[in-house]
Parts: sequence; structure tokens; C-alpha cells
Amino acid sequence: MTSLSTDAPDRYRRLSSRFTEIVGAVPPSSWSRPSPCDDWTALDVLSHVTTTQLDLLGRMPFAPEDVVARVDCTDPLAAWPTVRDLVQGSLDTPSEADCAYEGYFGPTTFADTISSFYNADLVLHGWDIATAASLSAYAIVDLDEIIRVRGDFEPYQDMIRMPGIFGPEREVGSGASDQERFLAWTGRRTS
Repeated sequence: MTSLSTDAPDRYRRLSSRFTEIVGAVPPSSWSRPSPCDDWTALDVLSHVTTTQLDLLGRMPFAPEDVVARVDCTDPLAAWPTVRDLVQGSLDTPSEADCAYEGYFGPTTFADTISSFYNADLVLHGWDIATAASLSAYAIVDLDEIIRVRGDFEPYQDMIRMPGIFGPEREVGSGASDQERFLAWTGRRTS
């Protein structure tokens, strides 16, 4: 099975770099602030991104168990760069990127899962962290990513509208921007 996501390594590199910039810009006092994700602080959001990506790696037959086991996700600020680099290394290795497995929605590859789901996490949760920390310069979602993320999730409407994924779509006014409409579609409040 060859990955459908031939741009997965470059896209992940770009999105994870932006996410890392956002994480680096958060003042220490802002990590405990509430995020747009219900009941999560900014640090909880970072912990989610870090642990879910490490969990995916841990399920892959190519992941060195001793390396994955040594990553301490109880400190997501320290763990994030390690997890990011492990994911990137696997995406840059064709045999690992194309590793087929049975995903939540059927047969897939490591690269396709990163491209379809975990890259969306970087986009959305980057916005969540930036918003929680009042980093307005980083609270902007690229229009190309809005289109791509929405396109990736549209086929799963029924499955993503559940606690822990997307809430119900929120209404926005007729003058809402593409970003506001997109975020409302994911169930997020923009004001």
C-alpha cells in the first residue's frame, strides 16, 4: 500500500514548525489558562498533541520501543520536540511512512493518518494554544489549511461530532470570516 499523502513529510514539517513557534511564544504564566477546548488548559492541549502522536508511533511496528518508552509526556513542553522529531523521522523514511495498519476508520498508512488527522491537530490546537495565551499573531489559520482540514474531516461528520473530537457546529453571523466559519464548524467559540 503506497501512501496517498505524498506531501505528508513536508506538510508535517511546516505545520509542526508553526506549532513549535506557538509553543515557544507562550509565556510560562499562560500555560494554565483555559483553552477553547472545553475543560482543557493550554498545557492540556499541548499534552494531548504530544501524547496522541507518541501513542500512534508506539502502535507502529517500526517504532523502537525503548525510544518511545523513554519519552516522558508528563512534561509536554520537554516531550513535544522529541515526539515531533520522531514523527518527522518516520515520515521522512518511506518504508515507515507507508507502513500499513488498521486504523480507526479502516486500512490506512502512518503517513495518511498523520496527514489526515494529526496535522489537523497541529492546525486546530495551535490556534487553541495561541488563543488561550492571547497570542493574536499566531491565532490565524492559513486558508489552504482550512480548506484541507475541512475536506479531510467532511467524510467523517457523524463520527467526529462527539465529546473529545468536535462539538456541535456553532452558528456564526453572515459577516463571519472563513476562519470563524471553519472554527465554528469544529464546534469552537471564536469570541
